[in-house]
Order: sequence, then C-alpha cells, then structure tokens
Amino acid sequence: PGGLGMNSIRRLLGILCFLSGLAALVGTLTYVTRDKTDGALFRPFYDAPAGSIDVIFAGSSHTMCAVAPAVLAEQFGISAYDCASPAMPPAPIYYLTAEALRVQSPKAVALDVSGAMYEIKTGGPEFLHVQLDNMKWSVIKIRAIRDLIEEPDERWEYYFPLIRFHD
Repeated sequence: PGGLGMNSIRRLLGILCFLSGLAALVGTLTYVTRDKTDGALFRPFYDAPAGSIDVIFAGSSHTMCAVAPAVLAEQFGISAYDCASPAMPPAPIYYLTAEALRVQSPKAVALDVSGAMYEIKTGGPEFLHVQLDNMKWSVIKIRAIRDLIEEPDERWEYYFPLIRFHD
C-alpha cells in the first residue's frame, strides 16, 4: 500500500521512453535540416583532440579573414584555431571563448576587439544562430542563450533551432 504498482512503473517507463525517443527525433531533425554552411567553421574545432590547439583566435570576420591557421602550423609549428564568425560583438566572443577553453587548453587566446563597434550584445538573430546553433550543448551554451537573448519567448528558437527554420 502506498507504493508504486507495477502498472504505474510500466506507465512511467513508457512515458520516459516516449520522451527520450521524441528528444532524439527532434535532435536528429534539427541537425539534418539546419544550415550546415556555418557549421563547417566549428566542426574541426570539436573534432580536434583535446590539448592539440596551441592558440585560439576568437572574434569576428576580421579574424576569419586575417588568421590562417594552416600557415601558422606550416611556417611556425603553431597549432591554431580560428574560432570566429561574421559580425560577432564582444558578448558572443566571450561565450565562444569560454566554450573553446572548455574543450581545449591553449597556451594563448587572441581576442579580436573590432566587434566592439557592433551592437552591444548581438549582431542580430541571423548571426547569433550561426554562433549558437553550432555550439555543442553545455552549461556555457545555455548561459549564452539566456544572456544574449533578452526576451524569454525568443530563446526557444536557440534551444530548438528547428522552430526557426522549419514550421
């Protein structure tokens, strides 16, 4: 008496299995249907072995266009990664740098401050999607969404990009 019966346990397990399957389906659909053009900027970073990057360059398109990690590796033996995307103001740079430091242990981080001329928090929803949709799930990504998106109702499309790009 007072405990969970076998039917209740089965029902609970059924609900958990359904929710797990639904989460896997939404996650897979989000990955398959999203714009992967900008994902190519971040994929090599996540694929690099831990501790294999000496210098992280974080910033906006100025960094993307000015830093050539392949040249640094070939001419100087420096393993570098260009963690940058277009129109990145300081706040998203902070979160991408925090994510880079979560994944790697570089000897140095070079920050592009030209993004200070952009809006204080964001370069607009299009640019934030480039930056946030391609980050792996972590406490840092959740904090970034909560900090960079002021309206709680607008955060959902960053938690679930499928909402924005496919109705």
